[in-house]
Amino acid sequence: MSVCPDCGAALQTPLVCEGCGALQLISGTPSPFEVLGLVRGWKVDAAELGRSLLRLTRLTHPDFHGVHGDKARELAERNTALVNGAYSTLNDEVLRAEWLLADMGAPSPDEERQMPQQFLMEVLEWNEVLEEVRAEKGQDNHSRLDGLRTDLQAQRATSLERLGQRLEAVDPGDPQTLRQELNTVRYLDRTLNELDELALEQSSTRSA
Repeated sequence: MSVCPDCGAALQTPLVCEGCGALQLISGTPSPFEVLGLVRGWKVDAAELGRSLLRLTRLTHPDFHGVHGDKARELAERNTALVNGAYSTLNDEVLRAEWLLADMGAPSPDEERQMPQQFLMEVLEWNEVLEEVRAEKGQDNHSRLDGLRTDLQAQRATSLERLGQRLEAVDPGDPQTLRQELNTVRYLDRTLNELDELALEQSSTRSA
């Protein structure tokens, strides 16, 4: 663990010393886990994450360091942005998984677009339901949409749990397979958003 050059205290984050409050000038971009002083991994304690955000936001706030001049304020703004970016990444399960996959050298979404083969048949069935609902304008498809939403949410939870277990394993396995699993989660998120839009459209049509 590195130490603060000003006071010699151990640095919990590379951005600021929590002992004397001195901002740290760093080269490169630290990982979101390093920024927030957390252990790298899939599982993140939400309460600890929130505490880290509040503590570091306060310590790096530009208004606190602006009295030391423009350079100090600029550094504070940069470090505050790193804190907020790290929090956004780790607070979102999909973005956290994206970061971990990229860090282990897995293919990007553009390099690997496939999803697990066993998932594709279910995709066809869901798409069929969506197309039927779109074709039945003016009809009450509330129960069908609710049922489909429940299925999609359950599948998302299962896929995300399976991905998380593999990311926590000592040997997570083939990075390409991990990417395909995350593609599944992203597909489900897009379909759930589409489902919400369709439900709103159907509701507007009935009330018109």
